[in-house]
Amino acid sequence: MKRMNRIQQLKVTARFVMIVLCVTLVLASCEKEQEIIVASGEAGELKWKITGNGTLIISGKGEMPNYVDGLPWLDYKSSIAAVVIESGVTSITKYAFHSCSILSSVIIPNTVTFIGEYVFGYCNGLAEVNIPNSVTSIGIHTFDKNSGLMSINVDADNKVFSSENGVLFNKAKTTLIKYPAGKAGDYTIPDLVVSIGHSAFDSCFGFSEVTMSNSVMSIGYAAFIGCKELTKITMSNSLISIGPGAFEGCTGLTEVTLPKSVMSIERYAFAWCRNLVEISIPNSVISIGEAAFRGSGLKEITIPNSVTSIGEAAFQGCINLMAINVEEDNHTFSSDNGVLFNKTKTELIQYPTGKTGVYSIPDSVTSVGYGAFYDCRGLTSVTIPESVTSIGGYAFQACTGLKEIINHRTTPQKITDDVFEGANKYLTLRVPAASVAAYKAGWYCFAYIVEIE
Repeated sequence: MKRMNRIQQLKVTARFVMIVLCVTLVLASCEKEQEIIVASGEAGELKWKITGNGTLIISGKGEMPNYVDGLPWLDYKSSIAAVVIESGVTSITKYAFHSCSILSSVIIPNTVTFIGEYVFGYCNGLAEVNIPNSVTSIGIHTFDKNSGLMSINVDADNKVFSSENGVLFNKAKTTLIKYPAGKAGDYTIPDLVVSIGHSAFDSCFGFSEVTMSNSVMSIGYAAFIGCKELTKITMSNSLISIGPGAFEGCTGLTEVTLPKSVMSIERYAFAWCRNLVEISIPNSVISIGEAAFRGSGLKEITIPNSVTSIGEAAFQGCINLMAINVEEDNHTFSSDNGVLFNKTKTELIQYPTGKTGVYSIPDSVTSVGYGAFYDCRGLTSVTIPESVTSIGGYAFQACTGLKEIINHRTTPQKITDDVFEGANKYLTLRVPAASVAAYKAGWYCFAYIVEIE
């Protein structure tokens, strides 16, 4: 019996020794892997090396140079799993770790004061970034297109930036700088926030609803661009401006209610919101920017009397749009049967893309605006009166259903090559009998030019 116990003890001891030996070998292998230098180099006062386990180590004292000829570790970016920046380095140059797709951890020392543009863009394996108290500047787009990012944490002693629940703010929390793209759950913007920063929610997919506190006064450039899962946005009652491209490509939005405080809807603000069928523009709005609603799903829109400026292509490509209506008291614009004109109806600004059939331009019109009939595929015939002296670029571009243009002007208007670009190639131009030769010389894009019957 004692002999058997002794044998069992020896077996246990042997197993233990084997386990210890295996662990030792693994650790030795890891240490050896870490010691292996895959690549290395120098840049200014800094040195860098990539170890066998995919760790990029940057050391030295001073700024990271702007690499004009490309990052020195560019050829290895797909294998960089971790970044260790050692104490003494004072800046992280733009694009430094951009598209390091398997990067999962980064250590930023308390000597870094500047983090450049696009540094962590497309680092989809990076879930968390810790900003030390030394950082005083963070570039735009630093964390853009980073679908795995869940949290941006700022040291409490930082005097310029702060964070709350993983969201990046300025120190006073009056500006929301960056919401991590991978963070899940609907979100309410805190009460202190006055402005939503440049690309703050760019391509976030973890929420369907965002509620603004009533302290928010401005939405910055491309703030919610590409948030395709966003279906509801509750605006602040203090909101004044909606920045360029603020909700561009938010295809989940179906309706938006703007508060009566809004004064400007800037260029491309709601462009390509293909499912946005309804929006109410309040009587506080003064300007609507270029292509503000381009390619949206709007069916009808009313311009209030407060609007004094509408940018080019504001409603272009809205294939469901049947009417652009203007309130009668508006001093700058007017509408007739859903078509947008200036107040005196001397300029035809925009024909709704969704309208079909035939159309006769009123005799009061002297100019047809830039892209006025762009992409009106259901339009089959347009009559241009003698009064029209100018036709803007792209005016009838992509009007694939257009069969004829009846132009009553005896002296051909000067047009550019793009006016009928992409229109029906079999389009017939009908003109006064005495003007056929002149139109054939000037409007050579038409294969069929005949006299008006």
